[in-house]
Amino acid sequence: MEDTILTRFRTQLYTQLRPYNRADCIMDAVDALASAVGIRSPVELTLLPAFRKRHYSALYQAVDAFRLSESTLLGLYVAHLPKQEKRGFHLFAVDTTPHPRPHARCLQDRGYVYSPQVPGNKPVTIGHRYSLLAYLPEKDPQAPAWSPFVSVRRVGTGQDPETLGCQQVRKLLEVHPAPAGDILTLGDSRYSKPCFVYPLVREKTNILVRLRCNRVVYTAPASSQGRGHPRWYGKRFALHEPATWPEPDKEAAWSGTTKKGKELVFHAQAWYDIRMRGSRSYPMHGCPFTLVRIEVRTPKGELVYSRPLWLALFGPLRQRLSLEEVYKAYLQRFDQEHGQRLVKQKLLATAYQTPDVEHEQRWWNMVALAYFQLWLARGLAGVVLRPWEKYLPQWRNQGKSLHLSPGLIQRDFGRIIWQIGTPAHRLKPRGKPLGRVRGARLPPRKRHPVVRKGR
Repeated sequence: MEDTILTRFRTQLYTQLRPYNRADCIMDAVDALASAVGIRSPVELTLLPAFRKRHYSALYQAVDAFRLSESTLLGLYVAHLPKQEKRGFHLFAVDTTPHPRPHARCLQDRGYVYSPQVPGNKPVTIGHRYSLLAYLPEKDPQAPAWSPFVSVRRVGTGQDPETLGCQQVRKLLEVHPAPAGDILTLGDSRYSKPCFVYPLVREKTNILVRLRCNRVVYTAPASSQGRGHPRWYGKRFALHEPATWPEPDKEAAWSGTTKKGKELVFHAQAWYDIRMRGSRSYPMHGCPFTLVRIEVRTPKGELVYSRPLWLALFGPLRQRLSLEEVYKAYLQRFDQEHGQRLVKQKLLATAYQTPDVEHEQRWWNMVALAYFQLWLARGLAGVVLRPWEKYLPQWRNQGKSLHLSPGLIQRDFGRIIWQIGTPAHRLKPRGKPLGRVRGARLPPRKRHPVVRKGR
């Protein structure tokens, strides 16, 4: 077996699986997931060579036997993250994604979740939500989007996604060898809530979140020597009211080019020591941040987007990063959207049908393992084109690309496994199982109603 980062990861994974049952079957199931090309149903994974002629029921037995905890998986992922060569911090992003299960009446804790892919007027479906913490590696401008997931948790109907995301980041800080000040976590506007920001800022980590255009924040209070309690907030700063804006503390402008060759001009403004409202549980007046406003224009001065981008940067990095670095860091957050689409379309994350909530969570963890292996194999994969694809311009002109997409790596992952080998042992037949007793009848499963939450 060749000594590569992929083989070391697989060896350590198998070592963690050995104390539990069906370690070999779990390894084969993860390999089959990573090499599944053109597979529409999880049971079809048992037909692939990576599953090594096991019975189709072995796939469901592997999911049932998967017992690795979140801490074990997180430590395994973090141990194989590369060092940062260009930027001086590790970049992570947290977000939620829906898992539609509208017809699973025996599945517990289903609720109404947001899903933009639902046809119709209301983008709402019935099912579960999952909170995903993704690692965003350094990349070239022309490289494909990678966002291997290092933590996957189901969001219950009685849980707050932002609080759960905060717990995932704090768990990451416990196992990550780098100091908290060298980790930057990205989040959408929903993660600008105090319940997500305050616990992480207290641990001196960095957070970069987007703010809604109608948000109201406050400047730093003026020093007062009079009697009474000192002021916590200064003047009102309404993002949608330019009359309330003070003079920016810093301004910058730079130009860039998109992947399609379109030239853009970026204008950024920054205000230091801004505060947001908190509560008794989350005193946000002690968590100042840098407010950044970014506009994108064409070389002729025309706005590309009708609304500007408002960002809030918390933590020690707000003293070190330039405005251009802040914008490029947040721009990489959208790579997580590509990763969510990949695990659903290529790795069958939402195709596993089960009435057991725990089995669904374990399946998501196995999908995350397969995705992480694809990312580690990006330097070993070759170009596997279909006959009609070799005439495309990108392949006809270059012949071979230095940056392969996750889908192309998945096509060649079967050859990689055959070449480097697997730590799992070969299949050992143990005879035919007895099965159910003739005439046995299982009781029907309990039906669970859909959880409806009021405003």
